[in-house]
Amino acid sequence: MGTVLFLLFRIGVELRRSAGTATTTLGEERAAAAPPIDKWFLVVSSIPWLLIIAAYVEALAAWYFLGHWPRPMLDDPKNIATKPLHLIYVLLLLGFVPAFFLLVLLTVSNCKAIRARSLYSVGWVIFVLGAIALFFVVRADPGNVWEWLAD
Repeated sequence: MGTVLFLLFRIGVELRRSAGTATTTLGEERAAAAPPIDKWFLVVSSIPWLLIIAAYVEALAAWYFLGHWPRPMLDDPKNIATKPLHLIYVLLLLGFVPAFFLLVLLTVSNCKAIRARSLYSVGWVIFVLGAIALFFVVRADPGNVWEWLAD
């Protein structure tokens, strides 16, 4: 919820800035001058959420192409028309653990990550909440999507 509010706040600031009605504060200047590593940090921290989305988008595409919901052990995700989506899913799955170590490395290498109100805090919240959501979604496995992808 806090991440959504943060993103909505940033969008509002950008809209006001483009309209010419926003006043610039020190925080906005610092965010505008943020190194590109900060933006990549947020992209890497969103990998668990992207993994969940990729799995269900592939299942929906398989449903469209097969004419029925994909069944574990019967409809192989590698042999239907969703092969490019399956490649994206596999890359995100293989990148999940290295993403954690990359986040740790980027946080440790940048001394400003210690501050409580930095972009790194937001990135870690996004990653941890995504990992928790991924755990519960895989455990519940609605629609047997994860079982279908793992067979």
